[in-house]
Amino acid sequence: MRKNTFAVLIALSALLPAAVAGTQDKKTAPAPEKTSAKTVKKPEYIKKDSYFRLPSYKSGEFVDLADMQGKPVLIAFITTTCPYCKLAMSAMKSFYKTYNKKDLQVLTVAFEQDAQRVANFVKTYELPFPVALGDDETSAQFRIRGVPQLYLLDRSHETAGMWMGYNQAYDSSIAGAIDTVLAPKTEPKSAEAAEAKPEKAPASKTN
Repeated sequence: MRKNTFAVLIALSALLPAAVAGTQDKKTAPAPEKTSAKTVKKPEYIKKDSYFRLPSYKSGEFVDLADMQGKPVLIAFITTTCPYCKLAMSAMKSFYKTYNKKDLQVLTVAFEQDAQRVANFVKTYELPFPVALGDDETSAQFRIRGVPQLYLLDRSHETAGMWMGYNQAYDSSIAGAIDTVLAPKTEPKSAEAAEAKPEKAPASKTN
């Protein structure tokens, strides 16, 4: 009897390590990896004739139109000594305050190579938007005939408006153009919907 009991104990002791090992394997089995959500790729920026990448008055920085992809842009081309340019900066600040939160980008391109002079100009007029340094190539690109000259680009960075010089009377025209480029696009009606005519109400009978 004791021999049989002893044999059973030996058999159980042989099975115990395997059972424990199996339990450990279950506990230590790595959890299945979670699949990451697909990232939405940003559409590739298509450079239009208006595209530029110009040095900022801040050393080592650039003003790149591609960074404003999908957003309308109001640009003022100026010099730091032009009296009408200084007047235009007041309007640009006003447009920035009104429309920046609505997706409009505002910036100035100064035809000036002295970055410190531009920095002083920015400080004096407290300009809250980017200011780039333009050159002859930029002037030719935008066909600048005098300063200030304002351009409005739509979300695709195509020209949506241009104003030569500046006068406060321009403000309503500029604001209207900005409202237009910021307005959500409406889906064009289908040909069938356009051709469909409302049914006429039946004529009432007279006794």
